Amino acid sequence: PEEAAPAPARRSLDAEQLAALAGRVGARVLHAAQGLAAQGKNRVIGDGTSAGYVRAVFEAASLPAPSQSQSFGHLVYEQTGSSVHLRKSDILPGDIVQLHDAKFHGRKGLKSYTTVVEDAVGIVAEFEGKSNAKIKVLKANQSANAYPAVEQASYRLHDLQSGSVKV
Repeated sequence: PEEAAPAPARRSLDAEQLAALAGRVGARVLHAAQGLAAQGKNRVIGDGTSAGYVRAVFEAASLPAPSQSQSFGHLVYEQTGSSVHLRKSDILPGDIVQLHDAKFHGRKGLKSYTTVVEDAVGIVAEFEGKSNAKIKVLKANQSANAYPAVEQASYRLHDLQSGSVKV
């Protein structure tokens, strides 16, 4: 029997090439995401899921949307629990972030907080990477009792206790 040919390997980019790509593509993605977020306060964007929102953003930015089985581009950051496995480049606005079974636990002021995100995909709106590694994400609201509109959520990467974050 014939073996299927392996899929072509995606060319690895260095930090400078990733920054240039983010300047070209990431800016378009962020602009489209912000435009859809402004519309999305009163209506469902895409199919109401976070991945559907990201595909709608790609379409609005006139970019080819990845299929269900494809990744969303070059992996620049990967963290599981409190361990950072990959940091190829800075996280930039317009990057795509994927959260899987992520549990964040930390302190905000004098109070402690816990946030659990089962599975979500969103667009990085802002990243503060110096001291607290705080990422602001535009994504579809998938709360059980909420309308599936677009919301902005913030996550502190240093507070990730379990699960994974990929950008």
